[in-house]
Amino acid sequence: MLACQSGRSSGRTPFPVPVPNGTADAFVHAELLKDSRDGMVGQLLCRKSRLTEEEVAESAPVLLDAFLNSLYRCLKNDRDGDALAARMDAAEGVPFYLGYVFALEGRVRPYNKYLGWELRHHPLDWPQARHGHLLGLLGELLSGEVACTARQLFVELEPRARAVGHDPVLASWGEDLTLMRGGPPRPAGGGRVGLP
Repeated sequence: MLACQSGRSSGRTPFPVPVPNGTADAFVHAELLKDSRDGMVGQLLCRKSRLTEEEVAESAPVLLDAFLNSLYRCLKNDRDGDALAARMDAAEGVPFYLGYVFALEGRVRPYNKYLGWELRHHPLDWPQARHGHLLGLLGELLSGEVACTARQLFVELEPRARAVGHDPVLASWGEDLTLMRGGPPRPAGGGRVGLP
């Protein structure tokens, strides 16, 4: 018997993946009841339970940028008084946010159904990802004060993103980071190059 309890499988699909792919949770904490003589099945099972360094290097910046894009659109919609669009953009950003924080530890985010369990039993090393704190923020983001909570997610995430070397992704957002941090909003129509 072999138990692999070191994360989730990426299923080796291109990023960004807005929702977990069909195999993301298939290998989570799997217990191998019978292996081949050469141990190949167990080796494959363990291999699929983690992201490689190359996968992290490729996917993390893309996931961060996708989260920032959703955050920016959420805040612009909130500024413009469109609460439904703000909430929808906030919801679209959650998979990217979770994908990013899990990828930074070589893990693929769990299905929504198992997120609470995963954070309780296999917590992330990042203090802001504590079970009660993170789930509370996500609940508020999807049902309460969207802009305030979205900004809090970003303000807590920004130092971690910088610490792992994702300054270029953050820098690409220029002055719009001020809006994301809670500073004065830019006038309508003054967004990131190529965005309304």
